[in-house]
Amino acid sequence: GSQPCYGLTTDTFFPEPENEQRMKMVLGPICNTCGFNIPCLQWALDNNERGIWAGTTEQDRRKIKRKR
Repeated sequence: GSQPCYGLTTDTFFPEPENEQRMKMVLGPICNTCGFNIPCLQWALDNNERGIWAGTTEQDRRKIKRKR
């Protein structure tokens, strides 16, 4: 199985700050159907990635880390 995000442009995942929430809303449903969602999120958390990963923003991931 391939990732449903395959073929989307890099700009989609690394939007300008003013477009981040809009892109999160676009990517959320795509990410939620992906079998790689959990490893994708874990990678972003482990590596302090920028951009949108597994339908989460950097701010979302900071909240996740604080709760751990």
